[in-house]
Amino acid sequence: MTAEQPTIKITLEQAQAIVSEYHTEIGDQLIQTAAQITSFVEESDQGYSHHRYRKTYRIDLANCSYALTVSLPAASLTSPASDYHPNDCDTVKHLHELITSQTSIPLPKILKTGTIVSPTSTSQYEFLLVSSPPTTATTLAAARQSGRVTPEADARIQRTIGAYLRQLHTLQNDWFGRPLPGARAPADPSYVWQEAFTLFLETVLCALEERGLEVPWQDLRRCLSRAIGYYVFDDAEVPSLVGVTVSEDDVYIRMSPPSASAADPEPEIVAFPLPTHALWGDPMMEAFFMPPGPSKALVEGYMAGEGGAALMPFARQRTKRLWYTLFLAGVVLLEAPEEGFKADGGNAEGKQRWARETFMDCVQKLNDAPCY
Repeated sequence: MTAEQPTIKITLEQAQAIVSEYHTEIGDQLIQTAAQITSFVEESDQGYSHHRYRKTYRIDLANCSYALTVSLPAASLTSPASDYHPNDCDTVKHLHELITSQTSIPLPKILKTGTIVSPTSTSQYEFLLVSSPPTTATTLAAARQSGRVTPEADARIQRTIGAYLRQLHTLQNDWFGRPLPGARAPADPSYVWQEAFTLFLETVLCALEERGLEVPWQDLRRCLSRAIGYYVFDDAEVPSLVGVTVSEDDVYIRMSPPSASAADPEPEIVAFPLPTHALWGDPMMEAFFMPPGPSKALVEGYMAGEGGAALMPFARQRTKRLWYTLFLAGVVLLEAPEEGFKADGGNAEGKQRWARETFMDCVQKLNDAPCY
């Protein structure tokens, strides 16, 4: 995960060629005018879903917008089955088809896929051209920060998110681990979640140790051995599709204007992120379930029809969730650029700072976390 990789960069001309080809494929008769790019901007990655070997560009035309996601090809990410890394474009496309065919979760539409040659080398990139949220949409996090979401509207959004997560988790598999394109299984599939997750976790911990993160590694691994010995992760028996990194930073909402029958704008979720970090695992691994969450409304949406049952009623389950938070923070740290990773906490920005502080906090709490 820490190997040196080429810089990802594409030009406006390459983006224009992709868009023009797409408009030709759909029979756009006004290709010379309608398909001309008016704005081409690299998006700053938000939330926990960022990874450094993928870039996303927002493309604006006169009357529509797209998002162009460019990443290293699957061959350059080839690794043992125990290694953890974000999903390649073929896997994202496969999961997208699975989710959209069996749930009502609103994902961006995948319009075109393919490969493109780097403008500065002979490297090839994979790309996904997808629909972009409408310009009137914003992330849930941004809407909250701007004060546009009332508590009542926020609760409605949270209940809907909970319902969508429940739908996602009804998609199940025969084995745990990283998804693969199509329905094929890895050569050595794992049928035990504790085995699959601890291999993922060790991959992340070893990479962080290599990059120089100062942590009492021996104590942390002693805590992990204790958790494994008490089978803390073994209550996840059915492999469910888990988004892992999905959060308020990459869920897009749109507020409808007030009407005569409703004084407050009605929120509508218009897009969940693409399943770039999704895997077959434990539903409790979702970032939305991370303390101090989940919200009461989200749990209501997720547990609808189950009489107010708690998500994690036992202490050992909360310890398990602490390990999942440590894992997520570790993934965010690894996706930071080397210079950002080496900086101290005061110089790190956004989610990198969150990841560093959260990782250290989890390390401390796991020392005394109950495993029974």
